[in-house]
Amino acid sequence: MKTAVENHANEDKQPQTGRTDGPMTEAAINYHLTEWFGAIFFYLLNAGRKSFHHCYSKSHRGRNLVVGYLLGLLFFIGVIALVSQLLF
Repeated sequence: MKTAVENHANEDKQPQTGRTDGPMTEAAINYHLTEWFGAIFFYLLNAGRKSFHHCYSKSHRGRNLVVGYLLGLLFFIGVIALVSQLLF
């Protein structure tokens, strides 16, 4: 069995085409975070009957993005409403 160091050394010898290990941009971070929030929502909605990996799979990516975006928007509007109630 190979150790993690040996596996990493073998990865360095492979061609570098198609790799996306570079630094993530702010847009990519926001994309993945939004998708993650959507997956968490559906995981909690199913009360854990389905695994988180099932909810976060590629086949559910679009659904997770839309729901995650709406949750973020709802949270933002809620914070604005709360602050406006406290100020006025």
